[in-house]
Amino acid sequence: MTTGIFKRTALVAALATTGVVAQADTLPFSFYALLDAGVVSTKISGGTAGAGNTTEVRSSPIDPSFWGIVAEKKVDDLIGGIQMESTINTTNYSGTDTGNHNALADRQANVYVKSDSLGKLEMGRITDPVFDALLTIDPTSSGFGNTLSPWFQVVGHSSDTGAIKYSSPVIGGFSAKVSYVAASASPTIGGNNSTYGTGVRAALNYNYGDFNLVGAYESNNAASTFSTVTIGQNQNSVDLLGANYKVGAVTLKAIYLVNKDNAQQYSGTTINTTDYGSMKTTGFGGSYDFSEKLQLTGGYYQSKDGGSAKTNGTNVSAFDAYLTYEFIKDLKVYGQVANVQDNGTAASGAFAFSSNYGTFAGSNNGFTTTGAITAGQSAKVLSVGLHYGFF
Repeated sequence: MTTGIFKRTALVAALATTGVVAQADTLPFSFYALLDAGVVSTKISGGTAGAGNTTEVRSSPIDPSFWGIVAEKKVDDLIGGIQMESTINTTNYSGTDTGNHNALADRQANVYVKSDSLGKLEMGRITDPVFDALLTIDPTSSGFGNTLSPWFQVVGHSSDTGAIKYSSPVIGGFSAKVSYVAASASPTIGGNNSTYGTGVRAALNYNYGDFNLVGAYESNNAASTFSTVTIGQNQNSVDLLGANYKVGAVTLKAIYLVNKDNAQQYSGTTINTTDYGSMKTTGFGGSYDFSEKLQLTGGYYQSKDGGSAKTNGTNVSAFDAYLTYEFIKDLKVYGQVANVQDNGTAASGAFAFSSNYGTFAGSNNGFTTTGAITAGQSAKVLSVGLHYGFF
């Protein structure tokens, strides 16, 4: 039985299709789901804006909630199928999250063909190969205070629409994923990542027993002409390096993420993302399995601007830890604590300390934008919740 962080990572990435598809002999399709809901208390302190306490019943404090279906047909070694996956937002409000979670198959909607010897080819709305890789090496991969926060803040997506992706078989311990994303036909000014044009992603994984080494690269071009960025010019790129290693009940993880971003200007207004220049995030931690049912996960992170002559000054440290207990098969209760401290300068702007579906806690320089802290502020988060995975 798969236990610990590896099982959880597979759920988050919606990659645990082997166990799901095992139902295909008796059902016309296979169904899977993950639901996570909890009570979250957040205290924002310091600085000049957004201080105070917020208590919420929150969707997905640790993992995103979703449901999906997979249907397949097999001829000899060749399998063809479809996958559709939709977000479940249990509290029906978004906080900092700008995704359209009322749409069917907002996470995945693709057709694919695969075989053990040739790998897998997908087309449609697919998961980002670099984000897939990030989930395997991020020490906590939860909703607060980790590498996912700067990822969503700068890159702003975990799946791609209008894309083609190839996943190779494992050869000599190596496996790879590459994808190409077509330009948006009707980019919307100010959308979360709707202004991205063409993009490429590549991730390489090396496995040797209980050791995994991951390297990945992503690049996105602009889809529209702005005063500082033209069509086809690089808008954002990501470099990722990390590893995980399992020793008995302990799983160790380390990650290094570099976000390089060019802010867009339209009629004198900054659009889409803040220009961080080159924000570098390091993280280390992992998990300890007290038993198959009880697990402790934790990690420490540091995000700093690369020091380019742009909007530098970002300097954020974060700690995140949670304890999970599976008291009924696949149903867990958890307690989580996270602390995010912004030691940046005033020029660094707001830093989003939440991923998944956001939070109403905090504000952005006195405005109503939530889930962010500014220079001199800290966010302390406590959450207790229930987590159920049906796979």
